[in-house]
Amino acid sequence: MKIYLGIYQIKHAQYAPQFMFSVRRLISRRTSVPFNNYNWMLDSGAFSEINLNGKYTFTPEEYLHYVELHQPTLFFNMDYICEPFVLQKTGMTVKQHQSKTLDNQIRIMDLLDNYDIKSNFAGCIQGWQISDYLNCIDMLKEHGLITSIMGVGSICRRNSEYQIIKILEAIKQELPNTKLHGFGIKTDILKIPIVYKYLNSCDSMAWSFAGRKSKKLCMNCKYPNVKNCANCHYYMLNWYNKLVTIQNKTCIQQTF
Repeated sequence: MKIYLGIYQIKHAQYAPQFMFSVRRLISRRTSVPFNNYNWMLDSGAFSEINLNGKYTFTPEEYLHYVELHQPTLFFNMDYICEPFVLQKTGMTVKQHQSKTLDNQIRIMDLLDNYDIKSNFAGCIQGWQISDYLNCIDMLKEHGLITSIMGVGSICRRNSEYQIIKILEAIKQELPNTKLHGFGIKTDILKIPIVYKYLNSCDSMAWSFAGRKSKKLCMNCKYPNVKNCANCHYYMLNWYNKLVTIQNKTCIQQTF
């Protein structure tokens, strides 16, 4: 499984093996980011957009403009997350969020030919209960919207790793030939061997949150006056290397 580091500072790109960047950090830019030689994914900023605003503050047309300008390796649909606390804010149901997710994907795919975009596009599967995700897959299939890579949303803020695994298992059974990307996957999930059968890739920005809370600096910082390592690329790489070690150990255990 390929792990994409979630980064929010352009300068961190040179240190990350591969990374996820939110379009929200690029909206104010008028020139393309210097990411041409990097393997990176562009995220639609779904969590912040829907959680803070209850909707997207930019249109699919504007989103595609950003994609055309910055040319990521892969970009994801403008999906609507389905966490219960977000539904309370929007006043909508899971099915309504799924419908908005599909509407955005249809619109984006209809518009793609109007832009000079070399990036690959990935749809998103949204839901909360397993039945929700399966219903979303049925809706996507009905409209011919299953892409070669599909992002799986609303799974990162769950207390149960078992629940996440069951959701991924159910999705993989329905889409055995589709590559799945897990948004914001928890570190503990990587310690469970079977998850490697379901996910081809995942992303995480947990390194920055951990760096913000850590009372001990990474000891490599060249900035002795910083309060924490939330913006430290040394801390980011140390965290990433620990994840890779966990992944390798888990995969070795799986082979025996």
